[in-house]
Amino acid sequence: HDDADKSDGEGGRRLFSKCLLFLLFIYQSSNVQFLYTQHWSFLGSVMSEEEGKVWFAPIAGIGSIISTIAASQVSHLVKMIGLTGLLCTAALVIGSSAIFADAAYKIARENGFEPKHDVSKEKDNNNDGKIENRKGDNIISTTSALFTRVPILGALFCEVILSQCLSSLLNFQFMVKVKEAILDDEIRAGWTGSCYAWINGISGALQFLLLPFITKRIKPSWIWIFMPLTMLCLTSIQFYQSNSSLQLTAFTFFSMKTMEYSIRGQVSEMVFASLDYESRYLGKEVINLLANRFGKSLMAITLFLLTTYIEKEDTNILDFLFIAPVSIAALWLLTTIRLTKYLGRKEV
Repeated sequence: HDDADKSDGEGGRRLFSKCLLFLLFIYQSSNVQFLYTQHWSFLGSVMSEEEGKVWFAPIAGIGSIISTIAASQVSHLVKMIGLTGLLCTAALVIGSSAIFADAAYKIARENGFEPKHDVSKEKDNNNDGKIENRKGDNIISTTSALFTRVPILGALFCEVILSQCLSSLLNFQFMVKVKEAILDDEIRAGWTGSCYAWINGISGALQFLLLPFITKRIKPSWIWIFMPLTMLCLTSIQFYQSNSSLQLTAFTFFSMKTMEYSIRGQVSEMVFASLDYESRYLGKEVINLLANRFGKSLMAITLFLLTTYIEKEDTNILDFLFIAPVSIAALWLLTTIRLTKYLGRKEV
């Protein structure tokens, strides 16, 4: 009886640990995206369009370089303070970012350029009355009217959902493959940290060196199509290989994250820069927060339910993880092609 009770206790703790880690993963994914969106929204509000062209790329590049340095130290930190200490350190860093964010808003408020809804009255007047007084409307009706008036926002909304679904799926696929190939927790954490270091490093190099050259010489529509087309090719290669290697899985994940951190952010800002103030103010918030969260949450819930079902049926989850990305990448390509049609009309 004692052995049975001990076994039941260990099983309960293991189940609780899995549920806690799952909730932590969802919170981490949504919270990082929320902070990222809020920081960039603040920068976009306090800078003019010309200032943004000068400072957006360097700020993003510096962020990528700092992320590279931090990720490269993961293996050393794990050896020094362990995985629990590493999680606590990450929490302290996020807490510090909140302190700096409050300081930034205080500086903006004291100097008269705090982001407000009425800071762009001149722009509103130059948009032929497109921005109406909608104090009596709720956010749903206002957003619906905006997306009807500016259809490119609806196309971008769908594109973001599918790209985030694919990104979350490839992230999960990468973690499963790494766990299968590298059994030691500390070695696995160090290897994963090195991978993220390379992702951030190359993203920073692209933002500093290559993207300014590319965006001046290649139409944004071709850059948009390049991203899902690349992922469709890579996921198709994974599908046709019955047992994809860790290197191919890592390279697919690496390619997705590099484009997401560098190219995609640049072309998205180019889209919003061509639109009116309401589209940039409300439309950008809805897309960056709601579409991003919905795409990640939808895939997280799907993977959770799928993992639970597969554990009961005793089948291999990797079979699904190599089939689904091809389908999602194909849908992403179709929505991107639809988006590029509106880009031509807007001359982004």
